[in-house]
Amino acid sequence: MKLQKISVFGDVMLDEYCDGNVTRISPEAPIPIFDFVNSQKMLGGAANVAKNIAGYGAECHLYGLIGDDTQGRDIKNLIKSNGIVDKCKKLENFQTIQKTRIVSGSNQILRIDKEDSHKEFSEKIKDKISKYNDLVLNDLLDSEVVVLSDYAKGALLNCKKLISKLSNNSVVLVDPKGDDFSKYFGSTVLTPNYREFETVVGSCNSEDEVDIKAKNLIETLSLSYLLLTRSEDGMTLFSKDIKRHFSTTSRNVFDVTGAGDTVIATLAFYLATGTAIFDAVAKSNIAAGIAVTKLGASAVDKKEIEREYEQNSTAK
Repeated sequence: MKLQKISVFGDVMLDEYCDGNVTRISPEAPIPIFDFVNSQKMLGGAANVAKNIAGYGAECHLYGLIGDDTQGRDIKNLIKSNGIVDKCKKLENFQTIQKTRIVSGSNQILRIDKEDSHKEFSEKIKDKISKYNDLVLNDLLDSEVVVLSDYAKGALLNCKKLISKLSNNSVVLVDPKGDDFSKYFGSTVLTPNYREFETVVGSCNSEDEVDIKAKNLIETLSLSYLLLTRSEDGMTLFSKDIKRHFSTTSRNVFDVTGAGDTVIATLAFYLATGTAIFDAVAKSNIAAGIAVTKLGASAVDKKEIEREYEQNSTAK
């Protein structure tokens, strides 16, 4: 089985989980008192996608933006320890994106975000990001599979240009964000969740309406495939000619953080091995189901995916 090079470009983040207990309410205000126990830092966003791919045993190159700060250094260390090829760009006067989640038991009770608003980037920083995008594009031209992980934080300055240049030679998978999908024109696979899908195409009152709007979106954006992720309802793969639904296995959901990252990472890995699209999606669906049973953006064991896939195949 030939394993091709996979590249991930997008919004790199640091995820921190602070674990503790809430047993009483503050006498100072009607808020819970959180008794801190410990904390754990993980790769998030595009970096979590890369972590999953590298964890499956692939050569994964990660491109994104970090700041010259503690969070950026933490990300650099985590990238190295996870066996990812580090191609991230350090920018001066740029806040590395960090999401800190306060967790008590199985409940997330607060999230604290640190980031610069991309809408308020100075022209100087925008120019640096634009030049970095051009350098990344030149690097990505020799990648057989490219993942664009868009969290709308500013790293992907011109998706449309990237995709138009890459799609002739590479499989381009995009995890989208926002209410304008035109920038993803020409993608091989677009992987919105159901809420993101409805934000773009409008609310759907029936499955027939989902089908019609999905096929229209494929035609409008010249997509090869649209993979619609639907939480506990599994996921549905569309192309111009086909529709195939993949049901999810009933599980105890602990944390949905990073499930979308797991889907696109697993899909990228299996497509890079030459796996057929239907089998790659089936395995991605299994991986997402496993991911939500774990804390945070945790990696999924490939052996676990393969074992469950074989069990499902045998049952059929």
